[in-house]
Amino acid sequence: MLKKKAGIKLLIALAVFCFSYTEISAQNAVVSPYSRIGFGEIHGMDLPHLQAMGGLGSSHWSYNNLNISNPASYAYLRTASLNAGFNIKYNHFSDGDNSTGIWSGGLNQLIIGFPLINSINELLAETYSDWRFGSAFGILPFSGVGFDIRSEDFDPEIGSVIRDYSGSGGTNLIFIGQAVRYKNTSIGLNIGYLFGSLEENRTVTFPDAFVHYRNRFDDEIKISGIYYKLGFMQDIILERSENDPYFDDRGKPLRYVTLGAHVKPSTSFDNKANSFYFSEHVFLPANRDTLLLSDGQKSSGNLPPEFGFGASYIVKDNWQLGLDFSLGLWSQYKNEAKQEELKNSFRFGLGGAYTPNHNSITSFFERVTYRAGLYYLNDPRSVNDRQLYEYGLSFGASFPFIVQRQVSHLNTSFQLGRRGVEDGLQETFFNINLGFTVNDNTWFVKRRFD
Repeated sequence: MLKKKAGIKLLIALAVFCFSYTEISAQNAVVSPYSRIGFGEIHGMDLPHLQAMGGLGSSHWSYNNLNISNPASYAYLRTASLNAGFNIKYNHFSDGDNSTGIWSGGLNQLIIGFPLINSINELLAETYSDWRFGSAFGILPFSGVGFDIRSEDFDPEIGSVIRDYSGSGGTNLIFIGQAVRYKNTSIGLNIGYLFGSLEENRTVTFPDAFVHYRNRFDDEIKISGIYYKLGFMQDIILERSENDPYFDDRGKPLRYVTLGAHVKPSTSFDNKANSFYFSEHVFLPANRDTLLLSDGQKSSGNLPPEFGFGASYIVKDNWQLGLDFSLGLWSQYKNEAKQEELKNSFRFGLGGAYTPNHNSITSFFERVTYRAGLYYLNDPRSVNDRQLYEYGLSFGASFPFIVQRQVSHLNTSFQLGRRGVEDGLQETFFNINLGFTVNDNTWFVKRRFD
């Protein structure tokens, strides 16, 4: 009966995963004029509990919470973990003369991770292995496009000329990951499939002309390709507890440093572009002249290599302090269907977490983990040869709750930031991320009968 219940849980998790696949793929949580450049706005892979710490994805691991930024972290899992999250975002735009604000949001990710060796089996058998294995799979947005821009010029011969630019769509990543750890050293690999479409529409109208044609240019690029990332983690134990056995009888670590690194090699992707350019009469839209019709035009592109490094200092179950640095060689980005030049990028994050008393039975808020951080990003996109910058503050907390006698968490992060170029459009945003982590340590348990 117990095996049957565990199988039912797995089937339910897979059903939720498959049902949500279409919903996640359809999400467009980006509203920014800058998303028209390049691949759109790259979302990153930090889950809410990492975003709250300024992004410490290179060096963070947990026994019950996933970190897909560094696949080496899967080997530390001791419970099966189902992660689902969504975000709400407010953007305020200002160019000095005009300003506007808009809300957006959507489902962020659906990810399942689990250990391949269950620690309950080891306790029952009174054995411990220095080898640990973990796996994960899921789907999440990779990039997004969402903008609606209007510009108006005046021509002495024809009067006003209005140009409207709009875009939507994005790309998604479905992946599977595997990690292996021997004692304090772990390596991991994510392999994924990148897919989606980018749509852009341009319209030119001449309102001062009584009878005129307007020109419309519609482009759609369908993208697909293979994505993979390698990860590495190393724990340096500074102090152990001699009175607190840690399965291997060496004592539970009290203080340690985790060093982490990950790399995404250069990968290629394929395009299939559809274009429809036409001119139509303003009063008789059916009266149109086709300027260009192209269907299924194939081409290719290249996503650049990216690197990440980080270190975290951890004191038992109480607090963590870390830093993270990442570099993207986006000057090597190419897309034959959308010719653009991007610049190399870097990101620096600093943050930490604090849990007053992980085992408190008298105070709920002492079991809550509080997080905060800050970051600075040099974005690969540029406007008039001026590279975008972004900086922000983040904070949040993880609230424990019980699901079927298992401790799970509601992870929250709040991000306040600013993006733009010097003497150009400035974008101030407030981002709310909510993530649910549901844990279950009964998977792969060997049933014993006396």
